[in-house]
Parts: sequence; C-alpha cells; structure tokens
Amino acid sequence: MSGVRVKVSFEGYECEFSGDAEQVLRSLIKFISDVYPAFSLVKNLTLSLDLEEISKGLKDLVAVHPEPTVLTDMKKLTIYEGCLLVLIVKYLAYLFGKSDKPSLSLEEVSGRLGKSKSSISARLSELQNSYMVEKVERGEYRITSKGLKYFISEVAPKLRGERVE
Repeated sequence: MSGVRVKVSFEGYECEFSGDAEQVLRSLIKFISDVYPAFSLVKNLTLSLDLEEISKGLKDLVAVHPEPTVLTDMKKLTIYEGCLLVLIVKYLAYLFGKSDKPSLSLEEVSGRLGKSKSSISARLSELQNSYMVEKVERGEYRITSKGLKYFISEVAPKLRGERVE
C-alpha cells in the first residue's frame, strides 16, 4: 500500500488518516477546523505559499469559515468574473473539506449567479478556451491556477478599488 498515513492527537481528540496525500491533507484540515475552529490555518486560509497568496488576494471578498462564502457584492462582477468567483469558492470549500468535489455543474453556476444557463454556458466556454476553467468529467467545471491567478491579480483589486497595473 502506497500513500500517506497521519495520526493526530490534540486536546483529548485522536484521529488517524491514510490515503493519497491530497485526501489525507483535506481530512487533516477538516479535523483541525472541527476541533479548533479558530486555528489560523482555517481563519486565514494559510496552508502553503499558494494558499497564503490566495488568502491575501481574496481578503475581504471571500470568507472560509465556517463555510466558504462570497462577501463581495456579486452585482459588481461581470458574468465572466462571477463564474470565476463561484468556482474559486467551490475550490476553497473542497480544499478545506467542506465539499467532496472542487467543481460545479452548469446548472449550479447558473443558480448561484442567478443568470440563464445559456449566458453561463457561453462564458464558461470562453473561460475554458482561455484555460481559466477546465471541464471535468460529468460536465462540471473547475477553476484552474491560471483562472485563480487572473482573478486575484486583475479582478480582486478592482473590487477593492485598488489600481491594477
């Protein structure tokens, strides 16, 4: 059996996780957030350099605890940007063990944005063509690193009223 096994003991709680590295990490994060919700990992979205960058980039726009939630006014976003943001929130929910998958269906994106499926489908196709989202099995979409970086560097600063260079 290949994989990772982690045993955690914390203030009388004990748990063991095994599986591939991603599964174990997600389970460990969920355990920590359940046992110690104020833990800075969950509070600040800080897991690694990448998540530290995400945390800073999405500050005041998205909250992760207790559930990943959009804090910004979605009316300020184009459909294109809204698609990116709801996919980012879903990805964060997955990373923090709040969701079993990092992707959303066309119907879910449409429902969260309150826009027609045809409008959302067109924007998701554009985003897919520019490699900002990818279509995964079962006709679902998830954010890519490029889409995440674009949102953090281009969209988030505009939402905060910052100048984008």
